[in-house]
Amino acid sequence: YGLYIMSQHDTFKGKTIKLGADIVVNKGDASKWADGTAALPKNVWKSIPKFEGTLDGCNHSIKGLYMNGAGGNYFIKTASNCTIKDVRFVGGYTKSTGACNATVAETFSGTMSGVYSDTIFDVSVGKADSLTGGLIMCGAKGDATIENCWFAGQITADGAKLGGIAAYASANQNVKVNIKNCLVTGTINCGFNYNSKAGGFVGEHNTANVTLNISDSVFAGDILYQGAKELPYWGLGSTGVLLGICNQTSNSITTSDIYSVMRTGIYRGDQSTAPVELYDIENTKGTVNKTYYSNYTRFASGLSKRLDEGQIKGENAHTNMKGLDFDTVWAARENDYPILQKFTDISTTVIIEK
Repeated sequence: YGLYIMSQHDTFKGKTIKLGADIVVNKGDASKWADGTAALPKNVWKSIPKFEGTLDGCNHSIKGLYMNGAGGNYFIKTASNCTIKDVRFVGGYTKSTGACNATVAETFSGTMSGVYSDTIFDVSVGKADSLTGGLIMCGAKGDATIENCWFAGQITADGAKLGGIAAYASANQNVKVNIKNCLVTGTINCGFNYNSKAGGFVGEHNTANVTLNISDSVFAGDILYQGAKELPYWGLGSTGVLLGICNQTSNSITTSDIYSVMRTGIYRGDQSTAPVELYDIENTKGTVNKTYYSNYTRFASGLSKRLDEGQIKGENAHTNMKGLDFDTVWAARENDYPILQKFTDISTTVIIEK
C-alpha cells in the first residue's frame, strides 16, 4: 500500500494524506476469523512507524485490517502532533501475543475526530500485562483530543489495562487528554485476570500530572469477566464506566454530561447469573470533579448519569440526555441507543429527527 511504503521514509509532517476510496486489506468476516470458523487472512498489516501530518479519510473505510504482531499492533505506532479524521476501520481483527494494541495508534497526540472502529481484539500475553485500547493505547508527548469517535468492537484480553477509547490516559507528564462526544458500544472482556483495570473509556489514569477530561459522551457497552471460574473473596480488579483506576495523587479527572447504560450488565465470573453494579471509578487517588477522594473509594453515582435502556432509547433520549447536543452532534434512534450524527449512514436502525 502506497501510504505504508511512503511512511518508511516520510513522517508527512506538514502534509495531508486523503483517501480517495475505501481500502480493502482483506476480504472476509472478522467474527469468523476470531472464532476459528474461517482461515486467517493472508495480508498482515505492519504498523506505520511514525506519522506527524494529517490523515483525512474523507469518510472512507479501511476494511479487513489484520494484525498479529508479538511486539504490538496498531495502524500507526507513533502518531505525534497530528490530525486523524473521518476514517473508518471496519471488519478488522487483531490476534496478538504483544502487550500493546489499539486500532489507530500506540501513542497519540494531536486531534482525532470522526474515527470509527469495530475491530475485534484477541490478546493473550499470559501473566504479562496487556494494554489494549479501542482507538489508542495511550496519549503521547503533547495534548490529545479525541472527539466524535465511536468504538463498536470487542476487546478480549487476559490482563491489565483495557479501555474502550484508551488503555491508559498518557505515558507523559504535564499533558491534557480530552475525550468529547464519544460513543462506546463495544465489549471489554477481561478474561480471568482479577487485577484488570478496565474502563468504558480509559483503563488506567496512572502517569503523574495528567489531566483527563471526559465530556458529552455515552457508554452503552459491556465489561465482562467471562473467564473467571470463581470469585475470590476480595472481588476482582478495578472496573468502571469512566475508567478502572486513577492511582496518582497529582492527577485530575474532569467530567460533564456522561451517560451510561449497560446493555447486559457487568458479569464477574461464570458463576454470575445477573449483572452487578458497575461503578464510575472503582478506586482512585486523584482529584475528581475538584473533590479529593482517598484510595479505594468506589463511585456509585455523581460522575456519570445512569439510565436504564428505556430512558436512553428512542425519543426518550432527547428528554433524559439533555446534556448532549442533538442539534448538530448526536441523533436519537428508534428502539436503540443514540448515535453520533457523523455515523448515521451506517446505522441499522431508524434515525429520529428532533
